[in-house]
Amino acid sequence: MQSEETWMELHVLRRHGWSIAALAREFGLNWRTARRYATIDAAPRYRPRARPADLSRPLLELVAERLPYAAASLALLFLVVQSLWLADPVSFGRHVMGYLQPDGTPSSISGRT
Repeated sequence: MQSEETWMELHVLRRHGWSIAALAREFGLNWRTARRYATIDAAPRYRPRARPADLSRPLLELVAERLPYAAASLALLFLVVQSLWLADPVSFGRHVMGYLQPDGTPSSISGRT
């Protein structure tokens, strides 16, 4: 949401004859947003976003059980990638790029497209 000050400025400038397009350019807004803010009588108020639900007890226990294994695997993967990068960055980059298709999406696990 834009600030209440922005709403006030848009509202006042619109009353002084500024066009919606000029307001949008001046404030870096989409023209629809500028129109909405310039034509409403009060600053918009939005409801607070709903908070995400907490994890259920069984799911929380599962995450807590598997987290140490995942952390160890990620740490090992980081060390391998770091050592390969430091050994020869150009070859490492070519090797990684070999797993990408021309559009930048990953190819199959074997590295063949």
